[in-house]
Formats: sequence, C-alpha cells, structure tokens
Amino acid sequence: MTSRAAAAANVLFVPNLMPPPASPRGLRLFKMGGLRRASIWGAMDAGRMAAPREGVDRRGSPGEPRGPMSEPIHIRPARPDDREFLVGVAPRFVEFGPPPWRDGEQMTGILVRNLERVLAARPPGTEMLIAEDAAGTRLGFIFLEPQTDYFTELRHGHISDIAVSKEGEGRGVGRALMEAAEAWALAQGFGHLTLNVFSRNGNARGFYERMGYGEDTVRLYKPLGESSRNRTAPARE
Repeated sequence: MTSRAAAAANVLFVPNLMPPPASPRGLRLFKMGGLRRASIWGAMDAGRMAAPREGVDRRGSPGEPRGPMSEPIHIRPARPDDREFLVGVAPRFVEFGPPPWRDGEQMTGILVRNLERVLAARPPGTEMLIAEDAAGTRLGFIFLEPQTDYFTELRHGHISDIAVSKEGEGRGVGRALMEAAEAWALAQGFGHLTLNVFSRNGNARGFYERMGYGEDTVRLYKPLGESSRNRTAPARE
C-alpha cells in the first residue's frame, strides 16, 4: 500500500481545538535527526526488527491530550483477526471533512480494500501495528512502509496510514504508535520518516508538529472537469 498516487490521508483524530482551515493543498511532512532509539522492541538484529512475543507496552505521555490517568498502551503486530477493527476505524479517515473533490465513501472503501490486502499478505519490508489497552481492546493502528526519496535516492520510512478509534482518543495512543514508527524506522537503518496529511486537517497537523514533523513538499490539486472527480483508483500493487 502506498500513499503517493492519491495523497492518502494519514489521519490521527484528536479532540477539536480549532476549526480546520479550508485549503486545497495536501502536505508531505518530514522528520529526521530526532529519531530516538526507543527500547520498545525486544531485539534488533542486522537492521531488522523483532518484537517481543507479547508485543510491547507504552504508557501515555505528554504532548497528546489524554485522560486523567496514564495507562499502559500495548503495541503489537497486526493479525488477520484485526480485520473487523480496521474496517470499523476506517471511516475516521474522512471525519475531518475531505476536500470537495474527494468522495469520502470512495476513500473509505479503497482504504478498507488495501488494509485487507495487507492483512492477507503483508508486502515485504512493511509493518502494520495495532495499539490496544491492558484489557486487549484495540484502540488504533499504523501502517509503515519504506520509500525512496526522489532527490537523494535514499531509502526512508513512511507512515502510510494511522488512525485512532474514538475510544482511544486522549489516552496517548497516537503518540505510542508514532514512537513505535520511529523505532521501526531506526531498526531498518532509516534516517528519517515522512507522512502525508490533508492541509485542512488542522488537528492532525498540530499533533504531527508536536511530534517533531515539519513541512517538506506541498501537493496541489486541480480537478479538470466532472469526469476527473471521484474516479475509482486502480488497486495498489
């Protein structure tokens, strides 16, 4: 699964702090230099990541709104039985209000199709992680993949998709997933991470900025007549 062709909405939903600005742009965010070698994975061998058998616990931390008490957040690799959760959380990707030329139902359907494909046969070099609480309730997910920078031709990590359920809001889930992404990137030997976000999704952009991401490129969009709108995208290879 990639997000290059359609500037996929890598959306993390946090409580509304301000109305999102209306804009036709999508942003590519970039983080380098600040990747920390987190000790959340049990083993790192020859640049490859090996997770502990039962996953890893992360506690909610400052920087993301959370409840009155910090709680363990468990991060583990995705399994086929996570399908129902992924399908259920997919509509959150369009709750922010996509641009008028995007069809929210179509976006959700394509996202679900691609997540199901990843669960069935994960592409080499990628990782999908699930966040859950101590009771085993699924709260969020993140899908990570390697990409190659156009200008440097260096490989780097890319956050293709990330979402937190309503039940997971304010509990440090997003931060735990983002920190797991950094650990994954470091284990692969990558020097930086990138992600895409719709420019009008102010909540997600603010969260990513607090996590240390800055703007890299800006993707602009111009529909060329009605025939160009809401086309069904080809399946990702």
